[in-house]
Amino acid sequence: MINTAAKIKKDFPRIKIIIVTSMPEESFIRKAREAGCESHWYKDVGVEDLLSVMDRTMAGESVYPDDAPVIKIGLAKSTEFTKRELDVLRELVNGHSQKDIADILGIKYDSVRTHLKSILLKTGYDTPSRFIAEVSHKNYMIPEFYETSREDEDTEK
Repeated sequence: MINTAAKIKKDFPRIKIIIVTSMPEESFIRKAREAGCESHWYKDVGVEDLLSVMDRTMAGESVYPDDAPVIKIGLAKSTEFTKRELDVLRELVNGHSQKDIADILGIKYDSVRTHLKSILLKTGYDTPSRFIAEVSHKNYMIPEFYETSREDEDTEK
């Protein structure tokens, strides 16, 4: 979705793009801005709110939510995770091992394990795989390879 929007903006810079999604993944907000999208909003708002975003965008305003919607993951709210825990989580969702995550983030392996233990304690999950399944199911974080492969499918149609 984001890569497609960036391609459209490159080829047709005057077109205004509003990304409307049900995915609460916070990085989508940043990625939409980087792609040049004028606005980004969530599907779960009322019709009036969405029409307002459209009208404001067409009037030249760039409209983005202040924050992603708060979702419940196990016992925790999505706002309860630290930035570093989110970094570790993002790499886990992307399929990286704990050792690889340490290398990618430039931190010690034991730090990755500590962050993961903290995540599991906050959420009440007993294994990382159950936690990752829930995170993916709720679209809290989307694996990078999933986003890319979905866009490749869209391009082929």
